[in-house]
Amino acid sequence: MSNKYVLIITVLNIFIVILSEIHSNKTKQQLQNDLQKAEERLENSKRSFMEINWVIVGWLIDMILNGFVWLVIAAISLSLIDVTDKWTRKALKWMDKADTLIRKFTDDAFEWIQKKNLNIIASIVLLIIFGILAQVGIIPKLIT
Repeated sequence: MSNKYVLIITVLNIFIVILSEIHSNKTKQQLQNDLQKAEERLENSKRSFMEINWVIVGWLIDMILNGFVWLVIAAISLSLIDVTDKWTRKALKWMDKADTLIRKFTDDAFEWIQKKNLNIIASIVLLIIFGILAQVGIIPKLIT
């Protein structure tokens, strides 16, 4: 081969080595830049992770307090339901006794009125009874 070609090949090899060094330097610089950016992102994420999100903390406190309040309300209402259930049973027994006494009284009164043939008194008694029942709302008012 001629010296001319050897010289060209040598120059090309030197040029390739220079370009590869430049490229490797740029690549090293890019790697360092990327590493520095990654470290900055990591620091930023650490800072943002360490910051307290007060809205979420408020929601958590609110949910805990609401749960406690509803627990207290449930405990009080269950005890009241138990007490009022006993009262309701007693009231129903009393109402049953009162109902039987009232029915017995009205039956006896109507039989007595029929035996004595007292139609005027019977009509007055019926008027009073139906008036009371209408005022209480047990039967609807016939005349408004």
